[in-house]
Amino acid sequence: MSFSKPVTPSMRPVRQRSYTRTLTLVDLQFVLDNVRDVAALAFAALPEVRPEWYVEQHYAAFSLAAKHAVSHETVCGVIAALSPNVSWERNLEVADDLLTTGDCGHPYGDSIRKARRIIAGEHPKDVLGGRKVRSFYMNLMHPYVDGPFTGDSHMTQIGFAGLNSPLLDKKGLKIIDRPGAYQLLAACVRTVAREYGVRTNEMQETLWVYWRANHAYGKTTLVEAF
Repeated sequence: MSFSKPVTPSMRPVRQRSYTRTLTLVDLQFVLDNVRDVAALAFAALPEVRPEWYVEQHYAAFSLAAKHAVSHETVCGVIAALSPNVSWERNLEVADDLLTTGDCGHPYGDSIRKARRIIAGEHPKDVLGGRKVRSFYMNLMHPYVDGPFTGDSHMTQIGFAGLNSPLLDKKGLKIIDRPGAYQLLAACVRTVAREYGVRTNEMQETLWVYWRANHAYGKTTLVEAF
């Protein structure tokens, strides 16, 4: 299997060089096999009627919007802005706190400033930066739309370490920031999603929920808590 085309057609020469550099550091087949291995376990562990995480959170955001008398778009933007370096449960807590009091205990001041700009009326797409954060916003806003891939630390562990390799420490997790690495992981998840006949975000949420429940936060001897 080759990986010769960028995910995004624009800036082909620049992105193509990025992919070449990344492929010297990690084998595409290795990442694809890791995603397939976890997908097999994840789908086998799920009930016949599979809950859709993004759909559930899409509607949960309406509750926060009603509570604070703001738009659903604003709430999704605030949640996305405050998503870096916090658990999902904490993400909702700090979003609620910021909408209630104007402040919250998020570790990143830049994330708080972006969330405040969204609350003040700026469109989330004009404020949010980074592939993961922007994709997360789009998945929350439009869970039935195929396309955006949200690649966080759990997805990085799945793709670049997998079930049978030493797990990545904090420094190792930075592989996702290397040129082309995010696109590489996204392409592998999209490939496996097509194999299962589901949307990209359905595959990602299934992998994420399974990994978080069974391998993250010290739940197995393979995974360290970060």
